[in-house]
Amino acid sequence: MLPNGFIYVSCRDISERKEIQKEIEFQSDLLYNVGQSVIATDLQGNVIYWNHEAEKIYGWTYEEAMGQNIVNLTPAQQTKGQAIEIMKELSKGNTWSGEFFVKRKDGTSFQALVTDAPITDTDGKLIGIIGISSDITERKHAQEELLKLSRAVEQSPSSIIITDTEGDIEYINPKVTEITGYRFAELIGENPRIFSSGEKPKSEYKELWATITSGKNGVVNVIIKRKTVSFFRSGINFTDHK
Repeated sequence: MLPNGFIYVSCRDISERKEIQKEIEFQSDLLYNVGQSVIATDLQGNVIYWNHEAEKIYGWTYEEAMGQNIVNLTPAQQTKGQAIEIMKELSKGNTWSGEFFVKRKDGTSFQALVTDAPITDTDGKLIGIIGISSDITERKHAQEELLKLSRAVEQSPSSIIITDTEGDIEYINPKVTEITGYRFAELIGENPRIFSSGEKPKSEYKELWATITSGKNGVVNVIIKRKTVSFFRSGINFTDHK
């Protein structure tokens, strides 16, 4: 107990913390409108900045996140050990970037693209860490769907040709090689007129191509020439993908 007449005053130097927040505010303002989460911590991993996008992505409000240790706040259970190791590297002044499983306030997890970098003062002294992250769930889903589609196209019993808007071939599946005799390398960059039987004038093929690129779905019947100069009749289903 203090003697009467004495007042106990506790104080600490917060100038370094203020310097970190000043740096964070400058950097986060630049990123505020790009739809990415901006989180900053001190060197111990305690949150000192949490922007609006971080609130949306992770579910924690600014007030709830401030002061919490980032390792306990955002990493998913399966990546917490990795997060501790990453923090050790960041505290040495190194940067880190990659895909990382994180969690929301409600406990659900998702994959994020994360970039962490050191914050230094005007003298080059390490004073904190800033992390930029974005939810890549939809992108990963799109990649998975594209992979499924790619496998389906590769294994399709029908021949599939993909062209650019000018009509030059960008992709063929194995079935095209099987029925025409042309190898993949022989067709990429070529115009589909390479399959022309020669029975129609060039103007008619232009008209045919105009039909195919009209933005509609449909079927046309044509005579296809194989590499061996034998012919067969084929119905072409065409779809315009914007």
